[in-house]
Amino acid sequence: MEDGDGLAEYVDLYDRYGEEFAEDERRLVGRVRALIEATVSDLQLQSERLRPDARLFLLVNYYELLVRPLRLRTSPMDEEEIFSRLRSDATHTLAKAAETTGEISGHLVMSTVNTEWHELQLGAEARVVSERRIWRR
Repeated sequence: MEDGDGLAEYVDLYDRYGEEFAEDERRLVGRVRALIEATVSDLQLQSERLRPDARLFLLVNYYELLVRPLRLRTSPMDEEEIFSRLRSDATHTLAKAAETTGEISGHLVMSTVNTEWHELQLGAEARVVSERRIWRR
């Protein structure tokens, strides 16, 4: 990736995201990162096609808005269940985004999530989390 394209910083942010977190949180971020990369591989998306900003968007939002809250709520969802559903959601989202031509940007991923929200398995769980506002500190 060339420095002049404005996306190189996203690669570094993606690679370093979560390194300052506690050990268990780093482990979960690592699982989310591995899930994203496995999904990209399974869908045979060219690495140049899924832009670094899209990878970072998925990593931050999957961890901060789904994995972390679902693990912190009063009745935590089983970790394997979270990742199973998240894998399904990632596959659905990226497959839909890949139906377009050209690069898959963070903006396109966000638009796809918005359009496909009703099809995502963790959508109902996220609604329960948001109603309880558990992310407030």
